[in-house]
Amino acid sequence: MYAISAETCGVKVEQVALDENFDVDYLAVELAVNAPDSQIKIVFLCAPNNPTGNMLDKEKLVTLLQATKGKALIVADEAYIEFCPALSQADLIKDHENLVITRTLSKAFALASIRCGFTIAQKSVIEMMSKVIAPYPVPEPVAQIATQALSAQGLETMRERVAILNNNRMVLASSLEKLPALRKYFQQQETLY
Repeated sequence: MYAISAETCGVKVEQVALDENFDVDYLAVELAVNAPDSQIKIVFLCAPNNPTGNMLDKEKLVTLLQATKGKALIVADEAYIEFCPALSQADLIKDHENLVITRTLSKAFALASIRCGFTIAQKSVIEMMSKVIAPYPVPEPVAQIATQALSAQGLETMRERVAILNNNRMVLASSLEKLPALRKYFQQQETLY
Protein backbone atom coordinates (compact mmCIF):
# COMPACT_ATOMS: atom_id res chain seq x y z
CA MET A 1 0.00 0.00 0.00
CA TYR A 2 2.91 2.37 0.57
CA ALA A 3 3.90 2.06 -3.09
CA ILE A 4 0.31 2.54 -4.27
CA SER A 5 -0.15 5.62 -2.07
CA ALA A 6 3.16 7.09 -3.24
CA GLU A 7 2.39 6.50 -6.91
CA THR A 8 -1.10 7.98 -6.45
CA CYS A 9 0.60 11.16 -5.19
CA GLY A 10 3.09 11.15 -8.09
CA VAL A 11 6.03 10.03 -5.94
CA LYS A 12 8.56 7.77 -7.63
CA VAL A 13 8.99 4.38 -5.96
CA GLU A 14 12.27 2.51 -5.98
CA GLN A 15 12.13 -1.08 -4.79
CA VAL A 16 15.06 -3.04 -3.40
CA ALA A 17 14.75 -6.82 -3.63
CA LEU A 18 14.97 -8.97 -0.53
CA ASP A 19 17.94 -11.30 -0.19
CA GLU A 20 17.81 -15.07 -0.84
CA ASN A 21 16.32 -15.69 2.64
CA PHE A 22 13.64 -13.03 2.07
CA ASP A 23 15.35 -10.68 4.53
CA VAL A 24 16.02 -6.98 3.97
CA ASP A 25 19.14 -6.42 1.89
CA TYR A 26 20.45 -3.66 4.16
CA LEU A 27 23.52 -2.90 2.07
CA ALA A 28 21.43 -2.53 -1.10
CA VAL A 29 19.06 -0.15 0.73
CA GLU A 30 22.01 1.87 2.07
CA LEU A 31 23.58 2.09 -1.39
CA ALA A 32 20.27 3.18 -2.93
CA VAL A 33 19.75 5.95 -0.35
CA ASN A 34 23.36 7.13 -0.55
CA ALA A 35 23.69 7.01 -4.34
CA PRO A 36 24.88 10.40 -5.71
CA ASP A 37 21.63 11.01 -7.62
CA SER A 38 19.32 9.49 -4.99
CA GLN A 39 15.98 11.17 -4.36
CA ILE A 40 15.02 8.64 -1.66
CA LYS A 41 13.66 10.38 1.43
CA ILE A 42 11.76 7.53 3.08
CA VAL A 43 12.33 3.76 3.26
CA PHE A 44 9.66 1.30 4.37
CA LEU A 45 10.63 -1.97 6.04
CA CYS A 46 8.06 -4.50 7.21
CA ALA A 47 8.72 -6.36 10.45
CA PRO A 48 7.52 -8.97 10.87
CA ASN A 49 7.42 -9.23 7.11
CA ASN A 50 4.14 -10.23 5.55
CA PRO A 51 3.99 -12.99 4.35
CA THR A 52 7.39 -14.41 5.39
CA GLY A 53 7.35 -13.46 9.08
CA ASN A 54 11.02 -12.45 8.86
CA MET A 55 12.17 -9.86 11.36
CA LEU A 56 14.57 -6.96 11.10
CA ASP A 57 18.17 -7.54 12.16
CA LYS A 58 18.72 -4.94 14.92
CA GLU A 59 22.47 -4.61 14.35
CA LYS A 60 22.08 -4.17 10.58
CA LEU A 61 19.19 -1.76 11.11
CA VAL A 62 21.35 0.42 13.39
CA THR A 63 24.06 0.46 10.72
CA LEU A 64 21.46 1.48 8.12
CA LEU A 65 20.06 4.19 10.40
CA GLN A 66 23.54 5.63 10.93
CA ALA A 67 24.38 5.45 7.21
CA THR A 68 21.16 7.23 6.18
CA LYS A 69 21.03 9.83 8.97
CA GLY A 70 20.06 13.22 7.57
CA LYS A 71 19.13 11.66 4.22
CA ALA A 72 16.09 9.44 4.72
CA LEU A 73 13.55 8.33 7.29
CA ILE A 74 13.56 4.58 7.88
CA VAL A 75 10.04 3.39 8.68
CA ALA A 76 9.64 0.02 10.38
CA ASP A 77 6.09 -1.14 9.83
CA GLU A 78 5.38 -3.23 12.92
CA ALA A 79 1.79 -4.14 12.06
CA TYR A 80 2.29 -7.70 13.33
CA ILE A 81 4.72 -6.98 16.19
CA GLU A 82 2.30 -8.13 18.89
CA PHE A 83 3.00 -11.67 17.68
CA CYS A 84 6.69 -11.27 18.66
CA PRO A 85 6.95 -8.13 20.83
CA ALA A 86 10.48 -8.83 22.05
CA LEU A 87 11.70 -8.19 18.50
CA SER A 88 10.34 -4.64 18.22
CA GLN A 89 12.73 -1.89 17.20
CA ALA A 90 11.02 0.72 19.41
CA ASP A 91 13.97 0.90 21.79
CA LEU A 92 16.08 2.38 18.96
CA ILE A 93 13.87 5.48 18.65
CA LYS A 94 15.66 7.36 21.45
CA ASP A 95 19.01 7.20 19.61
CA HIS A 96 17.88 7.54 16.00
CA GLU A 97 15.90 10.55 14.84
CA ASN A 98 15.44 8.98 11.39
CA LEU A 99 13.64 5.87 12.72
CA VAL A 100 9.86 5.84 12.58
CA ILE A 101 7.73 2.92 13.73
CA THR A 102 4.16 2.43 12.61
CA ARG A 103 1.67 0.12 14.28
CA THR A 104 -1.97 -0.74 13.82
CA LEU A 105 -4.93 -2.07 15.75
CA SER A 106 -5.94 -4.06 12.65
CA LYS A 107 -4.03 -7.29 13.27
CA ALA A 108 -3.61 -8.66 16.82
CA PHE A 109 -6.36 -6.39 18.15
CA ALA A 110 -8.74 -7.59 15.38
CA LEU A 111 -9.93 -4.04 14.70
CA ALA A 112 -9.25 -3.65 10.98
CA SER A 113 -12.62 -2.01 10.40
CA ILE A 114 -11.80 1.04 12.53
CA ARG A 115 -8.69 1.83 10.41
CA CYS A 116 -6.65 3.07 13.35
CA GLY A 117 -2.93 2.99 13.87
CA PHE A 118 -0.20 5.07 15.39
CA THR A 119 3.35 6.25 14.89
CA ILE A 120 6.29 6.10 17.28
CA ALA A 121 9.15 8.51 16.56
CA GLN A 122 11.22 11.27 18.08
CA LYS A 123 9.44 14.53 18.85
CA SER A 124 10.96 16.32 15.83
CA VAL A 125 9.46 13.76 13.43
CA ILE A 126 6.05 13.84 15.12
CA GLU A 127 6.07 17.66 14.94
CA MET A 128 6.87 17.47 11.22
CA MET A 129 4.03 14.99 10.67
CA SER A 130 1.64 17.18 12.66
CA LYS A 131 2.10 19.95 10.11
CA VAL A 132 0.59 17.85 7.31
CA ILE A 133 -1.95 15.66 9.13
CA ALA A 134 -5.65 16.38 8.87
CA PRO A 135 -6.94 18.53 11.76
CA TYR A 136 -9.30 15.80 13.04
CA PRO A 137 -7.70 12.55 11.90
CA VAL A 138 -9.45 10.19 14.34
CA PRO A 139 -13.25 10.15 14.65
CA GLU A 140 -14.54 10.07 18.25
CA PRO A 141 -16.07 6.55 18.01
CA VAL A 142 -12.76 5.22 16.66
CA ALA A 143 -10.85 6.94 19.47
CA GLN A 144 -13.17 5.36 22.05
CA ILE A 145 -12.73 1.86 20.59
CA ALA A 146 -8.95 2.34 20.34
CA THR A 147 -8.82 3.51 23.97
CA GLN A 148 -10.71 0.39 25.06
CA ALA A 149 -8.40 -1.84 22.99
CA LEU A 150 -5.32 -0.28 24.61
CA SER A 151 -6.70 -0.53 28.15
CA ALA A 152 -5.35 -3.18 30.53
CA GLN A 153 -8.33 -5.44 29.77
CA GLY A 154 -8.04 -4.84 26.02
CA LEU A 155 -4.33 -5.65 26.07
CA GLU A 156 -5.01 -8.87 27.99
CA THR A 157 -7.64 -9.89 25.42
CA MET A 158 -5.17 -9.19 22.61
CA ARG A 159 -2.45 -11.26 24.33
CA GLU A 160 -4.85 -14.19 24.75
CA ARG A 161 -5.73 -14.02 21.04
CA VAL A 162 -2.06 -13.81 20.08
CA ALA A 163 -1.22 -16.86 22.21
CA ILE A 164 -3.93 -18.87 20.44
CA LEU A 165 -2.80 -17.73 17.00
CA ASN A 166 0.88 -18.36 17.75
CA ASN A 167 -0.01 -21.88 18.92
CA ASN A 168 -2.06 -22.46 15.76
CA ARG A 169 0.94 -21.33 13.71
CA MET A 170 3.17 -23.86 15.47
CA VAL A 171 0.66 -26.66 14.88
CA LEU A 172 0.42 -25.74 11.20
CA ALA A 173 4.20 -25.49 10.82
CA SER A 174 4.64 -28.89 12.46
CA SER A 175 2.12 -30.44 10.09
CA LEU A 176 3.63 -28.78 7.03
CA GLU A 177 7.13 -30.02 7.91
CA LYS A 178 5.85 -33.59 7.54
CA LEU A 179 4.70 -33.09 3.95
CA PRO A 180 7.00 -34.82 1.45
CA ALA A 181 6.39 -32.05 -1.12
CA LEU A 182 7.85 -29.39 1.20
CA ARG A 183 11.21 -28.26 -0.19
CA LYS A 184 12.24 -25.59 2.27
CA TYR A 185 10.93 -24.56 5.64
CA PHE A 186 11.85 -21.18 7.11
CA GLN A 187 12.07 -21.31 10.89
CA GLN A 188 9.74 -18.98 12.74
CA GLN A 189 10.93 -16.26 15.07
CA GLU A 190 10.69 -16.76 18.81
CA THR A 191 7.71 -15.20 20.56
CA LEU A 192 7.12 -14.33 24.18
CA TYR A 193 3.40 -15.05 24.39
